[in-house]
Amino acid sequence: MREAAITALYFDVVEAPSPIDPSQTVKYGLRRATVQAFGRAGWKTPMAQFYGIVQDGLISAQHAFRGLNRPMCYENNMEADQTILVYSWAPSIDYEYLGEGVACDLAEFKPSPGKVFVALVREEKIKQENSQTDGTIEKWNWVREDSELRGAPIDWKIRYAEKLWSR
Repeated sequence: MREAAITALYFDVVEAPSPIDPSQTVKYGLRRATVQAFGRAGWKTPMAQFYGIVQDGLISAQHAFRGLNRPMCYENNMEADQTILVYSWAPSIDYEYLGEGVACDLAEFKPSPGKVFVALVREEKIKQENSQTDGTIEKWNWVREDSELRGAPIDWKIRYAEKLWSR
C-alpha cells in the first residue's frame, strides 16, 4: 500500500491515464471488499496480477475504451455498463502466487502469445464524500489480442461503446 490517500474503503490506490486526456493522470482504488472476496475464494493469481501488472502497469495502458456493449446493473443503476472504462496493454510478464497461506512467493513468467491485459474500472462521476479517487478497479484479466489494433482486446469494436484514445 503505497498511497497515503488509502481509506477504509480502499486497499490500494493507483494512477492511470485520464480517460479524457492520456497525458493527465487520475486515481483509481481497489476496494478492500474486493481483496477480501478474493481471499475468501482462494483466488491468489488475480492478486498476484494486481501487484505485478495492474499496480504499476495501468499507468502505461495503450488504449482506453468506455462502455460495455452488454447490460450491467450496479447498486440499482441499470445503466452501469456506461460507467465502465476499459484499459488495455501488453505486459511482457505475467504473475501468480506459488505456495500456500502467507508463505506465498510472487512468481514471474512469460504470458501466452497473442494476449493483452485489460483492467475494468467503474468510473465515479460524482465522487463519494472524502474520496480522492476517480473510480474503482473492478476486474482485470488476460484476453486475446485484436488482429488489427495491437494492444487492444479482440473484437473491441463489438465489446465496447467507444474507443477513447490510443497511444
